[in-house]
Amino acid sequence: MLRALPATPHETIDRKQVRVGRTPYIRFDTNDYSVPWQHVRSTVTVLAEPHRIRIAANGSIIAEHKRSFDRRVTVEDPRHLEDLREVKRRARQGAGTHRLTQAVPAVQLMLQRAGERGQNMGSLVNKLLELLNMYGAESLQLAVTEANDADRIGAGPVRMCLEANCRALGRTPPRPVPISNPKARDVTVAAMDLAIYDALKDEPNEQP
Repeated sequence: MLRALPATPHETIDRKQVRVGRTPYIRFDTNDYSVPWQHVRSTVTVLAEPHRIRIAANGSIIAEHKRSFDRRVTVEDPRHLEDLREVKRRARQGAGTHRLTQAVPAVQLMLQRAGERGQNMGSLVNKLLELLNMYGAESLQLAVTEANDADRIGAGPVRMCLEANCRALGRTPPRPVPISNPKARDVTVAAMDLAIYDALKDEPNEQP
């Protein structure tokens, strides 16, 4: 004799705790699903249903994806990636500001004044970093100081001072080389002290 089905439906959710690694993804059934970057290096709970994957942390759902039954595919929520890109952009900007102010102390006053006047700080830092790479710390320090003294705030006045000082020394101002690859643009090449070559030049040649 057949019996009636129970009033409470059978739960079909597969629960599994997984560890989020260094990147904002969890792996379930060989597939990778994105999570918000704040949960990197933490343990979350995967709630796998026939047609969707939900990911929970601290009692709240932090991500939801359509379940994939393929193998070794990556399922992403564009919002997770956009948030991560924004965090990385801010981190690069912070690192760039630190490098700039350490190499060129006069920049601190310029950035303070630029902030008070509502200028775009990220754009200003990037342009001053470009000038630092082109002209070096000593020349940029002199140019920024001149611009500060004249209360002319911005990368344009600094560039004009740099070019004027360069021409006064009988040199042609350098021009930036456009780089289309964003990863290559973010590479910082440390300037080396060339005095070592002068020392080598003065050393006596050894005879065999």
